[in-house]
Amino acid sequence: MITWGERWDIVDRVGITQVFVQVASHALRVMGIVTRFAHVDTSAFRLEWAYVGQADAGEEMSIKITSGYSKNHRPDLKPAMLSLICANASSLPIWLAALDGNRSDKKSLPEMAQAYLKQFGDSDVTPYIIADRALYSEDNLQALSGLKWITRVPATLSQAKQLMAEVSQSQM
Repeated sequence: MITWGERWDIVDRVGITQVFVQVASHALRVMGIVTRFAHVDTSAFRLEWAYVGQADAGEEMSIKITSGYSKNHRPDLKPAMLSLICANASSLPIWLAALDGNRSDKKSLPEMAQAYLKQFGDSDVTPYIIADRALYSEDNLQALSGLKWITRVPATLSQAKQLMAEVSQSQM
């Protein structure tokens, strides 16, 4: 009989993301759920305890816990991130990965989308990737060419500013 500790060793060896994706994919198939829209986002967590964050010799750490930018204005706390993809309007989690606390959404969102879509075969219908404005950049537009995606254009772009100035709120 396999102990819980041995099971966690297997999960650690295979990778939590891969295990989670396999379980979620199986659940979707069993329940007959087709993912038409995949909502991609990250959540930041702050570690409030003393975190040593050192791996044993020869081991790699899953994520790096270091000081960094704090979305909640707490530079004294060390950040960690969780990337999550949820299916359709049900928000059923279908993909997750732990990320370094200093990861930028502009880099991690397209990487997440591409990693998630790798599990689909050529004959599979892939879902639309939906993400916040961090997905919208020239590099990301090129990286995601050929994929179906929806995002909001940042209001900081000159064309967006011009359009917002020209169109009344009632027309929007």
